[in-house]
Amino acid sequence: MAEWHLKDIAAAFERKGWRCIAERSDDNFWIAAVWQMERVYDGAVMEIAFRGYDWETRTTRTIEQAYCCDLVGNHQRIQVYFYSHKHTPSRRAQWRRELEAFVAEAIAWATARNQKESNGENRDETNSFSTGDGGGVEPVVPRD
Repeated sequence: MAEWHLKDIAAAFERKGWRCIAERSDDNFWIAAVWQMERVYDGAVMEIAFRGYDWETRTTRTIEQAYCCDLVGNHQRIQVYFYSHKHTPSRRAQWRRELEAFVAEAIAWATARNQKESNGENRDETNSFSTGDGGGVEPVVPRD
């Protein structure tokens, strides 16, 4: 991933009224970092996990070396992949389309989840890849 991926992700959420309020590491070796996102006008939250497990070295990459990001706690696998350094105008356009779709899906899911929680409904959704014991992890292979 390039630095512009992180900037694009942050900017896309900011245009929709969300901001990153914290970045943290995760105990799960699949995850390079997690962004805690907050909606500015009502404090609704969601988390985005940046996947960075390197199959060759069996280590976790840094957030700058992540290959995709997922919405934490979502079982429908709302995610977006980062493209390699082979940067062309068509790839950039494809990235922007996929990023906008990711942001829209993430916000819709987080809004529905936060609405359920504010109505006092039980949260039955769990983080599908950060369980603390390594269970429930589905490996994701990076795209070129």
